[in-house]
Amino acid sequence: MQDSLSVAGRVVTITGFAGALSAQATMAEMTIADDQGVWLRVKDARLDWSRSALLSGQVVIDELSAGEIDLERMPARAGSGMPAAEASGFSLPDLPVSIAIGDISAKRIVLGAAVLGQGVEGTLKASLQLAGGQGQAKLVLARTDGPKGVFDLAASYANATGQLVLALSAAEDAGGVSVRLLGVPGLPSAELTIAGDGPVTGFAADVSLKTDGAVRLAGKVALTGDPGGTGFTADLAGDPTPVFLPQYAAFFGPDLRLHAVGKRGADGRLDLSQFSLMAQAIAVDGSLSLDATGAPEAFALTGRLGLPEGPVVLPLVSARETKVSKADLSLNYDRSKGDGWQVQATVWGLDHQAFTAATMVLSGAGRIAQGSGGAEFDGKLTFQATGLLPANAGLAQALGSAIQGSAAMAWKSGDGQLTLSTLALDGTGFQIATSGTIGSLADGFTLKGAAKGSYADLARLDMLTGQSLSGAADFDLTGAGSPLSGFFDVKGKLNGHDLGTGHASLDAVLQGDSAIDLSARRDTTGTVLRALNLTTTTLTAKGQGRITSAGSILT
Repeated sequence: MQDSLSVAGRVVTITGFAGALSAQATMAEMTIADDQGVWLRVKDARLDWSRSALLSGQVVIDELSAGEIDLERMPARAGSGMPAAEASGFSLPDLPVSIAIGDISAKRIVLGAAVLGQGVEGTLKASLQLAGGQGQAKLVLARTDGPKGVFDLAASYANATGQLVLALSAAEDAGGVSVRLLGVPGLPSAELTIAGDGPVTGFAADVSLKTDGAVRLAGKVALTGDPGGTGFTADLAGDPTPVFLPQYAAFFGPDLRLHAVGKRGADGRLDLSQFSLMAQAIAVDGSLSLDATGAPEAFALTGRLGLPEGPVVLPLVSARETKVSKADLSLNYDRSKGDGWQVQATVWGLDHQAFTAATMVLSGAGRIAQGSGGAEFDGKLTFQATGLLPANAGLAQALGSAIQGSAAMAWKSGDGQLTLSTLALDGTGFQIATSGTIGSLADGFTLKGAAKGSYADLARLDMLTGQSLSGAADFDLTGAGSPLSGFFDVKGKLNGHDLGTGHASLDAVLQGDSAIDLSARRDTTGTVLRALNLTTTTLTAKGQGRITSAGSILT
């Protein structure tokens, strides 16, 4: 049994087994482990079954029970975890024998904190029948160690008629697991019900979500089937504001509506032909089509944010509220009409924890194409912000109240690398232009490239640097670095004119034109200063060395 159940990445161990050839078999313990260790432990298992029924092609089990089931965590994922592109359709297995299990039970179930964010204990009662392509199942999970909670499922299906019956009820008293995981204010009681009856090719289910006994969201979800795939529709509406924090009530309002129509093809294609979300401060309409490989064939999205009067708080998780007065968004692409995509977004009155801005505008266009090596993406974006005021006073002084810029980029599936042919930022008295690549996560998001820039008045950097700076400077840098590991390897030059630091003796030799040449590397062994050279009209200085935690040598 152990050998049959164990595969790569799953090791099953059974101890204390008895009664293999009798009507009652018992097992002291069974554990299932992956590469990280044991994740499931079943104790005091019992199988009460009819051996004679096998002669007539039946598996009849009166009792399949366990004294305790411990699920410490979810198992580690094996393989790529990616589903097949093709939709398999739905049917029950047509087994050569019938299966009837009258009583499936566990007196005690223990879920570790890693499963649901907190430890949970409960009981299990279930039954299962499967024969001739027809099946039905019942399952009841009840919590026993905290606020009362019951998960009750009854379902049946027949391959011949395609008839599906589904009744699901999940209910918890106040302070339950679900409201804690979702962060629902006040931790109210909650209940989700899904019920439907009909052929799976035209199945419709009623959905209802309640908190404290009041309906918050309700509607229908339906499936339609044909040889080409499975269609779906969803229509949900309600007043979900009590489920969110009070400051978000104005955003959602008392009437939220969600409508979606789509189809999943037998070849794996996805066509979301209609999608709309309407609430008091948001209106979004769009569509999306993906081919069998998951690449976009077309998408269209228009949206708006805002209230008739005053700003609205966005439902974002952050230390401080984010507000906008108004926002508009438009995004389009259609492969059948060409490979071009476009985006346009404007935000008015943005109040974020890091900065505020009177207006922010983003526009862009580019190309999405399918090459021999996979998907290819490129484009150019332009952006500008006016009435900009960063929360950091030093950054506000350095940037000024208006900035603008542009970026030209390209990406190709396979290497996950983003190429920036240009990334430019312009503001009052300064300019920065960069080019290079940004590696994938596997590469530590390593940055490689070059940067050039100029600053006309270094005095605006006083607050950021903590030094009394003056003069003008321009720089030219090349190299690589990783924000995740802290690694960098950089070479560059800074040219200054009448530089000042607030130190009279140093400022005297920095008058006129000056140049600083830098070459440095930082890795796991320390920081190597290959060269730090200063040249002015009256001074030449050269430095090099190594800096480590154990000690430093500088010349």
